[in-house]
Amino acid sequence: MVSFYLVPSWFFGFGIILEILFALIAFAVAVTAFRIYKISCQNEFRLFGFSFASISASYILIALINLLVVSEIGGGMQELSLSKITTLSLFGLYLHIFLFVSGLMVLCYTTLKLKNSKILILLIFMELFLILLSGNKAFAFFLMTALFLSFLIAHYASEYASRKNLRTFSILLSFVILLVARGALILSTRNYTGYVVSHLLELLAYSIILANLIFLLKHGKKKK
Repeated sequence: MVSFYLVPSWFFGFGIILEILFALIAFAVAVTAFRIYKISCQNEFRLFGFSFASISASYILIALINLLVVSEIGGGMQELSLSKITTLSLFGLYLHIFLFVSGLMVLCYTTLKLKNSKILILLIFMELFLILLSGNKAFAFFLMTALFLSFLIAHYASEYASRKNLRTFSILLSFVILLVARGALILSTRNYTGYVVSHLLELLAYSIILANLIFLLKHGKKKK
């Protein structure tokens, strides 16, 4: 593979700013989830916090990698070029993939309400082997994220169908938006428009999740 994605030059700096913003929002989601856990003592919020802490770290890494390895290719575009990736930045790229997918995996584990940590460890090792053994890292990354996001969408769709809860619907909507954003990012390997659309959709999705948790935190404090 020659590149992971194409980026319009006018959006490149803004894209990195957005990735840092995603990291901050995901970190805020993690902190909020941990605060809710302290109030409610519900383990699902603690796991929710760990998952978004992992996603936050993954965005910090990809922002740093973009600064190091993106090349000018003319026509007002840039690309994440694998030809410029050093051993250190390649490790960072793999770690970005691992952290992001692990975050989604922990979210899926949380929705299953499992209490056996050995299952989670097994899933993480399976993910690691898939990343290392795959010949096409980008496709494996997109496939794993699409799989876990689809599972989360199916779960929250089922929850909303049975409860008709606005909070559940907002979480469902955020994961649908994230899945569409991942699809747009896949298209960005050929057309830079997908990169722009992906980042804007991710901003919307993470903002919805954060707003939802802040509402839960305030509501929980009022009840207490």
